[in-house]
Amino acid sequence: VTGQDNDLGLARSSAQGNADTTVDADGIVVTNISAAHDTAYGLALRPDSKVVLVGSTGTGAGTNFLLVGFIAP
Repeated sequence: VTGQDNDLGLARSSAQGNADTTVDADGIVVTNISAAHDTAYGLALRPDSKVVLVGSTGTGAGTNFLLVGFIAP
């Protein structure tokens, strides 16, 4: 969460339970899509290990569909 809006957060760990630093230095990525509320409702892991989040962004009548792909090396 940044300021008054919600951002998307993704944390990834290795099979041993350690932070996966291929995602980011601490294994956590925070993405701000808009100045409104960004909310993830579902997650899918693709066969190539890429992560896809589905959700919404906006508030009230201005809410839009959101689809975000996270690419890790």
